[in-house]
Formats: sequence, structure tokens, C-alpha cells
Amino acid sequence: MIERAVFLKDPVDAFTRNSGDLVNLTLSNKEWNQAEILLSILLPFKLVSDQLEQTKRPVIERVFWSYETMFNQIDIIETKLRRGRESWLKELQKSVSAMTMKLKDYYARTVEAWVYSDGVLLNPWIKAGLFKNPSWRDDTCNWAEEYITGCRNRYLDTYEPMVHLLPASSGLGEKRKHAEFVDDYELFLQNQACQQTKNEFDHYMGLPTPAHSSGTALDWWKRNAKEYPRLSRMARDVLAVPATGAGVEREFSIAGKVATTSRASLDPATIEQTMMYKNHLLRRGDVLSFMKGGGMKLGEQYIEEDNNIPATWRSDWWKKQSQD
Repeated sequence: MIERAVFLKDPVDAFTRNSGDLVNLTLSNKEWNQAEILLSILLPFKLVSDQLEQTKRPVIERVFWSYETMFNQIDIIETKLRRGRESWLKELQKSVSAMTMKLKDYYARTVEAWVYSDGVLLNPWIKAGLFKNPSWRDDTCNWAEEYITGCRNRYLDTYEPMVHLLPASSGLGEKRKHAEFVDDYELFLQNQACQQTKNEFDHYMGLPTPAHSSGTALDWWKRNAKEYPRLSRMARDVLAVPATGAGVEREFSIAGKVATTSRASLDPATIEQTMMYKNHLLRRGDVLSFMKGGGMKLGEQYIEEDNNIPATWRSDWWKKQSQD
């Protein structure tokens, strides 16, 4: 809401000044400046939240990085506020301090959930690199070692005992192509070699971090599933965990817009198929065209489509704030 107000500053000023009964609501330059300072505090947190609320790609491995980003941003904010001399900035410092305490409270709870650290370790382009940064140094605990040991134990307990099934034959009586036998044999040799030397987790962690390529961590595990048949299964289970519940809540919101009072007789299966189809089109990048006045509202994107803040304006505004 604050970002939209700052974006529409000139039209809002013109509207209040030209409306006789609203002139007293016209904001002064000082008040607009206060709004921009509030926006500069809140915008980075909104952008981080938007990233964690994604459902089109795994984001669980971004949680620790997001917390680090937010804590760094708070340090920058507090430095700027200390430079100010206005009394209202002193009051704002109290709010930022309260925000810091709340963030630390949420961050402390990540110790109880191993999925966040496992998500980082099972991202092939990060592994333990994040936990070896200077910001993770702790005299009481070696977090990299702690998280690696925990993830390794969970792999050995749950996934290592799994029997990796070779691809099933297409059917009795059918001859299989020569290439299929070769693939099975090569896979058997790989499994034998892995069992005789290191388990898949140790082998994976011992390899150099690969150069970043296009796609997600799940794409990487899909390409390397033959080399890590058990560990790739663990990676799929971990990386499939949503970072927040916002995506699920959004689906309920969308369902409410599909099953409106004018469509109260829709079968639950029809509602589900409609939502799945809309989601499929969005993931493909296809745009639905709506009949004017037809009431075809399949998701929040339709409601917000004309109200989004232009990305170029946000980028330019943020650059200007960062330079001040």
C-alpha cells in the first residue's frame, strides 16, 4: 500500500489539491519523505517474502540466505536512522528494534527444522559454502560440520537402505533393445562401485561444487539421478517442501474465486480441474484472455493485473534510495 502511494504521489497530490473537501488531506513534503523512508525499510522484506512464496520452483534452500539478507538490511537501516536528527526517526528506531527481535525469534526456530539446512546442502551449487561464510562463524558451534553430520545421518538412516530398482521391462515376452541392457549394466556397475567406496552422500559432498547452470536444483538432480539414485530421492523430498504456507493459502483464495455464488453448483472435481488447468497455463507462460463482463476470475493475477507497480519504476526508485 505504501509503495503504491509513493508510486502515485503526483496524481494523489493533484487529486487532493483539486478537490475542495480533500485539500486538508494533502500530504506535505515531510510526510511524503516519511512515507519513502518507511518504504525503503519495508520493500526489501517484501521482495524476500515474494521470493519465498514462489511455488513454481524450489525455494527451501533460500531460507537461510533470506534471513541473512534481512539481517544485513536491518544493519543498514539502523545506521541510516542513527544519522538522522528528527525526533520521529528516534521513534522509528524503536520499531526497527522490535522488528529485529521478532525476526531473531523466527530465525531461532529454524534450528528445530532440519529441512532448511538439508535444502542448502542438497543444492549442488551451494552445498556447505553458505555455512562457511564469516557471518556463520560461532565459537560455540561449527555449523557447517553440524549440518553436514545431521544430513548425512538422515540419509544413511532413511535413504541408503532403499533398494534401487532397475527400470522395469516393458512386458513379458517382449525383447528389449540392446541399449536398454547396456544402460542397466552400467547402472549396476555404478551402484557396485558406489557401495564399495563411499555412500552417495559422501561422494556428492566430496566432489567440487559444479559451475552454476540454468535450471533449478531439482533439474540438476534429475540429470544426475543415475549417479545418485538414493540421494536424488532425498533431494526431491527435501526440495519439494514449500518455504512458506502462502502458496497453499493462495490456492484456497483462488478456489473461492472459482466457486462463486453464481457457480454454487460446480462439482468439486470441476473446481479442482479448473484450478489445475489455470496453474498449468501460468507455468507455461500462456495468458488467458477474459471475456469482458464474463466474470471469468480464475486467480488473483486477474484482480491485480492492472495494479502492479512497474518493475522499472521500483528498480529506479530503489537505486536512488540506495545512493542517498
